[in-house]
Amino acid sequence: MPTGFVSEAVTQVDAFVLFVDLFFIISGFIMCYVYKESVATLPQYTTFLRKRFARLIPLHYAVLLLYLSVLAIATVFQVKINHPEAFDLSCVPESSVLDLCVQYLPEVCLQHAGVVHQR
Repeated sequence: MPTGFVSEAVTQVDAFVLFVDLFFIISGFIMCYVYKESVATLPQYTTFLRKRFARLIPLHYAVLLLYLSVLAIATVFQVKINHPEAFDLSCVPESSVLDLCVQYLPEVCLQHAGVVHQR
């Protein structure tokens, strides 16, 4: 493969990064529109957040486990990693406690705002 082709391909892929941001913006608007009636009160909003994070946390742990598995296999078999900065272990502690943050986030935010919510 010629080097010019590879650099052109990388440039084209980098251009799609903007579409990821656009996807999140549009999906945020759609979620607001769809859920505006069902999360009108504070208890409904808290329930929505809990259900949302309950769907996301298993995927988060699956990807984290895959990430650590690839890193462990590469380390054990001394496989050369093309982009070692992508496997920087400094992000693992923050990532591994994400579930604790999101589990208690609604209550902490509400308490900080001075809102007491009874279940």
